[in-house]
Amino acid sequence: MGLGLFASDLVSISLSIWLAILIWKPISADRSTVEDFFWFFQFVFPILVSMFALRGLYPGIGMNRVVELKRLVITTVFGNVMTMSFMLLFRIIFRGDAVVFVLLGILSLGLIPLSRWIVRGGLIHLHLWGEPVIVFGFGDESMELLDHLRRFKKLGWRAVAVVDGSGKAGDALKIPLIPGNAWVEDTAIASSYQNVKTAIISYSEVTEPILSQLVNNQLNGFSRLIFLSGWEYLRKAWVTPVDLGGLLGLEVQQNLLK
Repeated sequence: MGLGLFASDLVSISLSIWLAILIWKPISADRSTVEDFFWFFQFVFPILVSMFALRGLYPGIGMNRVVELKRLVITTVFGNVMTMSFMLLFRIIFRGDAVVFVLLGILSLGLIPLSRWIVRGGLIHLHLWGEPVIVFGFGDESMELLDHLRRFKKLGWRAVAVVDGSGKAGDALKIPLIPGNAWVEDTAIASSYQNVKTAIISYSEVTEPILSQLVNNQLNGFSRLIFLSGWEYLRKAWVTPVDLGGLLGLEVQQNLLK
């Protein structure tokens, strides 16, 4: 999945550089357009991709589209400015070449998000996109989550099982429904999902024994646990987790335009 986005960025950055050079025309009479391309590519691509990785844009799973676009825009602009400054400082390019970076920035801001959107759609069509997750808890909140994951497949989380922590029955599921006591007592069931490293937990719908064992890393060895708050009034708010020195807080941001 991350490799697909990496290939997408490779193509879009390369195309942006090529188009920027063609629009501005070859800057130096001593170099051809192809030479110009490789001259800029060897600096721009490694820096941008490294910054994308540092900003968590690979593999791009579970990331809000607005957050991803914001990170792409900020990182692309900052990366191009930093690369241009570096090349000007060490006289790798001259002031006339800086126009290429202006064009490159404009083109890449459009091509990079567009190519990522296309690649995600193609991978979804080929059933190659999505990290498997297990949902713990079966009630209204869990059903809403499952419906959300089905409708927003580009989010990148694919539910492969539901552990029924509350003991309720589910008739409309197209994925395995595992009783909570069976998940805890039958080690063979948990072992069959060893490749799943992420669990999404509906806090209000999971029994205490299952919740305790999940937090203490005694069930399946999940590397990441995601808790649903269950607070209805926060669902449409912009919520950010805050580390309060070992305590978890949720910050609700308001009046964002002021």
